[in-house]
Amino acid sequence: MANVISSHVKGGAKCNTFRHAMRAVITSFKKNLFDARPSLDYKTPGWKAPPISVMESDDESETPTPTRMTMPVRPSATPSSSRKRPAADTPSGRPQQQRNKRDPAGPAIEKTVYTLDFIRDTYKEGNTSGLPGSISPEVTDSLILLALEGWNAAVAHLIDNAKKEVLNTVQQIVNSQLNKRSSTQLYTKSHEIMNQFVRYHIEQAQDRIAWLCECEQQKPTTLTDLEETEKKCKVKLDLARTIQRANEHFETREAASNIKSTPREKRVEKASDPAWVKNNLPIDEWDKEVGAVAHIFAYYQTASTCFVDTVAKCFELVIMVPLRDQVKEALMVSLRAEDAADCAQLLAEDPERERQRVKLLAEQTKLVEAMVELKGLQG
Repeated sequence: MANVISSHVKGGAKCNTFRHAMRAVITSFKKNLFDARPSLDYKTPGWKAPPISVMESDDESETPTPTRMTMPVRPSATPSSSRKRPAADTPSGRPQQQRNKRDPAGPAIEKTVYTLDFIRDTYKEGNTSGLPGSISPEVTDSLILLALEGWNAAVAHLIDNAKKEVLNTVQQIVNSQLNKRSSTQLYTKSHEIMNQFVRYHIEQAQDRIAWLCECEQQKPTTLTDLEETEKKCKVKLDLARTIQRANEHFETREAASNIKSTPREKRVEKASDPAWVKNNLPIDEWDKEVGAVAHIFAYYQTASTCFVDTVAKCFELVIMVPLRDQVKEALMVSLRAEDAADCAQLLAEDPERERQRVKLLAEQTKLVEAMVELKGLQG
């Protein structure tokens, strides 16, 4: 049995199922961190969508639907339309939290959504340099850590999935190896020992990964150069922000002139044209805030990638290695396999089944004797 478990852990041409399943657990964890990455509400603070005109196109699929502005909420509040308040009214507020629940049995994973006015107000309140408009590194750190708060739920989900996968695999192996001994203590105790073995090492992994997560949430730290990643993030954010500004431009102009709405595809095309943007849109007064968010997003991307790899290595050391190398010793010690009396007791049937077995053997003996007597009469 120990050799079978070890072969599942080692993997190979004919035994990859367990390895693939554990890799899928890590991949799901990676996806949860990706889904929980922070996002930005691109709407210009203070801008309100004008009333929909009767002259607009009746093709609703091409007309952007006005949406309410997403504003920060107080830390103790559950985001809802009735509890949203402007950042100016809640200087200590937090950005909206969206819940992503990938598995009904798993914990909810919160996604941070920043608004531009929240970013500006947060930097303004945290500015201790005496120079207006300064980007404080301490504030940046606090905004980054805010985005990492959802990692605790992702880690809990990861541990639950790993525990289910390992326990299921080990239980199946015990069943397949001892199915002919299912009525003995060997079968029962082997299940108990392996369950305890797995749970112990899963708890060890949980403690270590929780500690690693806590390290990530203490202070943003990396020796990786974020410049290229930050540039790519800034390009994506700038385009999305420009598209939003173009939408606001068209909606305001069309409402004022009572003209037909410009299709969304046309608006995106205009927003992607630097010449049109320069001639029709003013310089974006929120560009500095967008740049600050780009740095936050770049760090999150780098840190989450590194964290997933570290967690995978932790699983390998704390779970896979013991399953590969320590199961035999754990079974030998716990089952007292070197004691003949204990082994005999482990292999014995339970008392009721033993009595039934003796009774059936006696009946078999009587049947054999009767067959012999019948053959004698025939002779």
